[in-house]
Amino acid sequence: MENADLVSPEFLAHRLRRVLRLLRTHAEHIRTAPVGDSRADRAACDTVLLCAKLSRNGHLEGEEGVDGLLDVADARLRSDAMVASLVWRPGLVPCLAMATTLLNELGRGDPRFDVLPLAAWDTSFRESAERRPHEVLEARWSARHSGAGDDVRIPDTSLLLRKPFAPMTEAADLGAYARSLYCVTDFGRDPLPAKPLPRDVWDVLDAAVTWTLFTGDPERLAELLLAAVYAGMPPTPAFRAGLCALMVAWDDRGFVAPRGAGHDELDETGRFFSICRGNTLAALLCSELIVREFHWPLMSGTDEGGEAEELLASALGPDVARRIAAHVGPASMQALEGDLRVARGFARRDIEDISRSLRSGSATWAIRCAAEWLAMVKSVAEVTRRTDHAFAATGAQPASTGCGAGIA
Repeated sequence: MENADLVSPEFLAHRLRRVLRLLRTHAEHIRTAPVGDSRADRAACDTVLLCAKLSRNGHLEGEEGVDGLLDVADARLRSDAMVASLVWRPGLVPCLAMATTLLNELGRGDPRFDVLPLAAWDTSFRESAERRPHEVLEARWSARHSGAGDDVRIPDTSLLLRKPFAPMTEAADLGAYARSLYCVTDFGRDPLPAKPLPRDVWDVLDAAVTWTLFTGDPERLAELLLAAVYAGMPPTPAFRAGLCALMVAWDDRGFVAPRGAGHDELDETGRFFSICRGNTLAALLCSELIVREFHWPLMSGTDEGGEAEELLASALGPDVARRIAAHVGPASMQALEGDLRVARGFARRDIEDISRSLRSGSATWAIRCAAEWLAMVKSVAEVTRRTDHAFAATGAQPASTGCGAGIA
């Protein structure tokens, strides 16, 4: 497949329709799931989000079965049982408030229900300093779009106001970072606010996408790539490599799955719920690439990207790495080499790999983070050596920390 084919409108639209077909085929699992099944609640919310944004982009026209799909999600999210659940499951509020707002955008307003999540938001989220920051942003987004408030502040504790380095960040926090970007950009409608600076956001996402290539999580990859599009990030070599890896994984399995889903061990209902989110995110990404008329830029260059390809092959296998290298191009692969080595070094806990990234000739943010980390390791190793010498002087046996392994 040529580069242009990979992101052609026809190619992306085909994938998008496959996801809608998946949701229509398995909507019964959402409808029949028992009260309190958070998987079904999440799937209903994701379904509404996908339909609302596809409608905004004009990609639901002519699609059959969408009303029936929304009927199923609407019935679950606005049921009497869900209203009762709000009292006992306050964690539902951000998701439910967002789904209600999106249903209203789709012309499915229900005044009897609308006030409930907004009232819960008003009491639990307006000035909360204890809620998770991305949930606060989701609730504030819903309140702003339903006319209940105009608070657009980013919580002081939000990762958006920091610069998290993916290898040193929990996977769930990377997801929260991405979802926070969805809200502060109004799903790509608005530019980033004054803070964080776009360059800082792009640095974080670039490193996170590269890192995710080594953690083997297509769902997280889709989530981060969508955040990059909403944040206006240029199509960097990491973005193109990540997009290609996502498409290849999608082709190979027929769906987008989270890391370690254990798909084959689940029943049909469990399989659907395990892949629902990743596929809705991937479909949203396809829709945004179509509407933004994304083009695949080729960087000039004749050098082979052999070492970068070998790094990718160590995580994804030689066939996938070869396909990515063919799509991304040799110059882009060469530009990625240092960041790939950083990611592999942290994934394998290989200090030598991380050290070699500093000699790649690049000065990316990820490599600067790696340099700071190595300086910290050397400092810890030096303290350990001094402690060992002190123990030796007293004849005591020190406890080995291993901090100096691989450090010259």
